[in-house]
Amino acid sequence: MNETTTTKTKTSSNSRTQEQSSVSTETSKLALISISAFGAIIGTWSLIALVSAMVKSGGPLQLIGNWFRAVAGL
Repeated sequence: MNETTTTKTKTSSNSRTQEQSSVSTETSKLALISISAFGAIIGTWSLIALVSAMVKSGGPLQLIGNWFRAVAGL
């Protein structure tokens, strides 16, 4: 009887540990997806901002020239 009780306790302990591990894994997956999505949104926003700046300034070379003039204070 003593052995049976020990086995039952061990099984429930393993099952509880497995559930906690599963929840931890799912939480980690959700965090990774959230961070990746946020990074993609920021990257898309920066690309749109760069393209709109190029269009407004007249092209990539003019954008670079305008940027240097703005930094130099001319």
